[in-house]
Amino acid sequence: MTPQERKGYLVLAALAVVVGLVAIALYAGMSRRNRIDACIFNLMRVGMAVQSVPPGQTQEWDQIGTGRGFFEDYASWPSRTSFPIEPHLFRCPVRARARSETGDVIDYRGPVRSLRRFEKDEVIAADRIGNHGSGDGGVVLLRDGQVFEARKDDAAWTQATSTTSD
Repeated sequence: MTPQERKGYLVLAALAVVVGLVAIALYAGMSRRNRIDACIFNLMRVGMAVQSVPPGQTQEWDQIGTGRGFFEDYASWPSRTSFPIEPHLFRCPVRARARSETGDVIDYRGPVRSLRRFEKDEVIAADRIGNHGSGDGGVVLLRDGQVFEARKDDAAWTQATSTTSD
């Protein structure tokens, strides 16, 4: 192999490495976005279950626990949905924590009081702090069913610290 051929080979090898690193970076970014979307979907399903029997219309919500107990009591929710509410919905896909040996993990904070005592624009559920990374916000669910990703400096994320708990 001539020195010129060797130089051309090294350039091609370096280019292949750069393309591979760019592809990995793009995949990792898309993968994180997909996990955030899945997290939004999880809380959206919780919101649909809550909205199927609006908290202002029944006292049954008063019997449901608060904080993490809200999710632990999912089988007692007075919701009437056409889809099942299952414990895997309470695990944040962004955190990517595996199911524990003792059962499912709850990665979301639940309401600090009965849902009937919340205004429609108040946060009733949110990611636990750190689910989406150190210093990041997370996904929040309002009592009216809105679900969105909130940055740590967003008003909804700040509100979640007083309206939700572990």
